[in-house]
Amino acid sequence: MTRLSPWFASAIGTTLLVLLLGAGVGPAADNTAEVNKFQGTWYSVSTELDGEQKTGITKDEQHIFSGNKWTRKVKDQVVSEATFTVKELKPYWVINLKYAVPEKKKDAHWLAIYRFDGDTLQWIGDNVALLKEVKEEDYKKLPKAFETKKGDGNFMRTLRRLNDK
Repeated sequence: MTRLSPWFASAIGTTLLVLLLGAGVGPAADNTAEVNKFQGTWYSVSTELDGEQKTGITKDEQHIFSGNKWTRKVKDQVVSEATFTVKELKPYWVINLKYAVPEKKKDAHWLAIYRFDGDTLQWIGDNVALLKEVKEEDYKKLPKAFETKKGDGNFMRTLRRLNDK
């Protein structure tokens, strides 16, 4: 049996990795079409926590998605900013917000399952769990349905796309 030189074996491994990632297999899968669904300005229709509705419709609270950036404004004041990524976790997709603002949340992650229904976007995740890093087991802890119940600690927000022209 002929042994491959370390250089040649490394070159083959690198080539295979590039081919796999380029084909959308593995962590670099292209989710551009899914990210594009978020683009634009949305306003809050409702929020729910532990089975109780907390707020109703307010165009004073806006969520702006531009590229991979999310900005939350209340009465035109920036209260939160993050970069976001999405990941398919059948039967849902997961949004991962990595905070930049406010300072106390900087570099922390928040995970939620989400769904679109036309110009409505809804997400639900743990109300308090901010993660320093995201591990595979964190995905297993996500809600399995779009509902909150008393004591479950889940927060659900419903947004509608702002179409003011």
